[in-house]
Amino acid sequence: MSTTHATYRRWLNDQFKWLDGLVDLDGPDYEDVDAMIRNAANRAAKLGLAEVVKYARMPPGGLAPGKAREILADCLTAVDRRSPVQESWIDADGAAKYLGVTLNSLYGLVERRKLVPDGRGPKRRYRFKTATLDAYVRNGK
Repeated sequence: MSTTHATYRRWLNDQFKWLDGLVDLDGPDYEDVDAMIRNAANRAAKLGLAEVVKYARMPPGGLAPGKAREILADCLTAVDRRSPVQESWIDADGAAKYLGVTLNSLYGLVERRKLVPDGRGPKRRYRFKTATLDAYVRNGK
């Protein structure tokens, strides 16, 4: 995956986290959601992801967070389709950083079976694929 595709993918995952954190959905939050979706589409255009550029032309009007999650999922699907298939393995430290949690929190997620590792590496350490971590974020922790 090229650096720009990887950066876009990480940015999209951050937007999922931001949507999860929305509490007050009156007024400015809806405008922020609209702006975030237009930003996602504009970034996709720079990467040549034509199938999601249409979202840049959406009229403003209070896009609901649920619909925004669907659009972000479309953007992730588009970047996955265009990116070379290179599934990388991430160790537990890297996975914790990728998700923005502590290492202890990551181990807790595994123990509670909220997140299932894709394998074990040397010394039986957890290994994750980025697709698994992205799916965890998309499904709303």
